[in-house]
Amino acid sequence: MKTYVSEYVTKNGENNPNVLRNRLKEAVQTVILQSLSRQRFFEQAAFYGGTALKLFHGLERFSEDLDFALLHPDHSFSIEPYIHGIEISLMEQGLEMSVHKVDKTGRSTTIESAFVKGETLVNQLQITALVPPVAGIPGNELVKVKFEVDYVPPAGATFENLYLYEPLPSVIKLYDLSSLLAGKIHAVLCRNWRNRVKGRDYYDYFWFLKNEIPVNLTLVENKLKESGVINMTDRLTIENLKELLIRKIESTNFKSAKDDVLPFISDRQILETWTTDLFIDITRKRLG
Repeated sequence: MKTYVSEYVTKNGENNPNVLRNRLKEAVQTVILQSLSRQRFFEQAAFYGGTALKLFHGLERFSEDLDFALLHPDHSFSIEPYIHGIEISLMEQGLEMSVHKVDKTGRSTTIESAFVKGETLVNQLQITALVPPVAGIPGNELVKVKFEVDYVPPAGATFENLYLYEPLPSVIKLYDLSSLLAGKIHAVLCRNWRNRVKGRDYYDYFWFLKNEIPVNLTLVENKLKESGVINMTDRLTIENLKELLIRKIESTNFKSAKDDVLPFISDRQILETWTTDLFIDITRKRLG
């Protein structure tokens, strides 16, 4: 029996295994979002990050994670009440899910752990295909979707309600584009992968500036204060922010950035022009 997931994965006769895997993850993300919508999750939380850009704003790269933030801080929040509904929604698509919580509290304080704080509730959802497997993907292949909820988010985000139409119409609350850009700038400045660069952050950052999206400066300021990048008494300006970004860009290995993003895009030509000078130029001219 064909399901929304199986049809989405193989649409247009696609048979590239890497594309099929990415499409499976994306279809699963959509089913999870719609399940959360039906359970009124978005009355207290909003969706943000690269997957939000891909699903709602046409970003031309695949994204792996589902990132959420509560509208108001709540230390008592738990994702547990929503898990059963997600399982049911996935089973309706011929998939089953196991949940493994990842406890990030107690880890050493680094810039990366400041980006994914101890006050972020992390649930890793491991999704495996039931028999018959999704066409083109082995039935024993594990597909992972990381699910994070920030339950003590910094203040300053602004939101909008947008719609998913398949498999069922659903309304999703997410950060508006200016607030999404704020989060992406924070990721560019603060994400630390030791000897690697998350090129996906730079890909998204360039997309925002190319499309002349204004930044939610209040949210960036609050995020950078929370991460210790600027002092709590500092007032961030666009010029200050440009200086921070240019210093970061100057220290970035763009070969490593390209290597990271390649598996997530189909048109590789855009990466041929990636240089330090390109990112400095667009930061100076388009960030505002």
